[in-house]
Formats: sequence, C-alpha cells, structure tokens
Amino acid sequence: MKIKNRRPQKNLENFFKVISKFDWSDLTANHASILSSDNKSFYINKHKYLFSEIKEKNLIKVDVNDEYHKKYKDVNKAGFYIHKYLHNSKAKPGAILHTHSKNGVAISCLKDGFNEKLNQSSMRFYKRIEYIDYEGMVINAKIAKKMSSKVNIKTKVLILKNHGVIILGNDIEELFHLTYHFEKCAEIQLKVSHLKNLNYVKNKFAIKTCSQHEGFGKVGHMSWNASLRMIKKK
Repeated sequence: MKIKNRRPQKNLENFFKVISKFDWSDLTANHASILSSDNKSFYINKHKYLFSEIKEKNLIKVDVNDEYHKKYKDVNKAGFYIHKYLHNSKAKPGAILHTHSKNGVAISCLKDGFNEKLNQSSMRFYKRIEYIDYEGMVINAKIAKKMSSKVNIKTKVLILKNHGVIILGNDIEELFHLTYHFEKCAEIQLKVSHLKNLNYVKNKFAIKTCSQHEGFGKVGHMSWNASLRMIKKK
C-alpha cells in the first residue's frame, strides 16, 4: 500500500523514541525505515546512534533503486539491504522495523516459532508470518532478495530463525501497534510454553479473530497517539 507521509522523518524519530522506551532495541545494531512522501526513497537510521539519540537531522535518505556505495557508509549494511528489498517487495510496506529484542530472538530459536492460536492478540498474526532460515548476516543483495521473495501482501512479520524479527506496517502507526502486540504475545508464549495442556483455538476462530482485528479501521491510530503522549511527558 502506498502511503503519503506528510512528515516521514518526524514520524520515524518519534517511533525510535517510543520503542526505546519499551526497550526493544539492541544498542546501535537494529534499524527502522519509513517511505518518503513520494514513495521513491526511504529514511533509515545511522548505525552509530542508540534509538534514543535518533533525530530527524541524522536520518539517511536512501533511493529504493540505489545500490550500496560509500554514500550510505553510515547505514548498517544489513539494514540497507533488508529495507531496500522489503520496501520493493510484494508486501509494499510503508514502514519497517528489524529488532533483536529479547522476546523476538527467543521465539526465533523455537523450532515451532510463534504460536498464532494461543490468545486473542496472537490471532491478529494468523497466516501473517513468514520464516527465514538462518544463513548468516544479511549483508548482500542475494540474501535480501531471497528474504523479500518470501513475503506477500498479507505478511506482517518475518521471523529470522536464530536471529530476530522484522515487522512490516503500512505506516508508523500500524508498525508500532503490530510490534507492541508481537512483543506482548511472544512474552506470553515464552511464559507458558513449558506448561502442559495448553488450549489452542481452532483454525476457523483464528481466521475470524484475525479478520475482526483488521476490521476496526486504521490499525494503531489510538495506541500510537497514546504512546506519543508518553514520550512528550517531562
């Protein structure tokens, strides 16, 4: 979906501030991006900054059709390839986050991955998750192309096995909302995964609930605005 971002850089700066508050970063290693207003480029963070330090002025603008060269030396190389090819994928996300969050990495190490039928919130991801086998760091176009070929218009999460997660949103609001609920559901799953006799919902109800989640209108609008109030408090 093509999104017209009125202030993409400011939206991305605020996003980094919010997720820093939730402790979903990995020092300077992770990255997020947002499409520019004309959808021909995206903004992404420099490798050297903590999420809490990122500002509009220190974001890098990347042409979606560019190759990696010295112009982008301050961008995490894996981040360049991941975001370039995912922005150009069938999913056409307007905003992307890649993290090594504790819960996300833990889920990526499970053979069965994320359980989409464990609770009401996890059902929002039913048939919306793809998995990528670990083949090393994503520091070249070949691996990034292979990754992007796995997604479709319904994909919201990529779980990189033994690595971390990538969340895909139409915009920053949806990206935050999905990230929050994925992290919450991952933590719940990890807390109960050792227990016996867990109850799983039938497929037909998971389908129904996923549809209900997506039927409430613009995803994440209220939760994003509430989170912005959180970072504006002194």
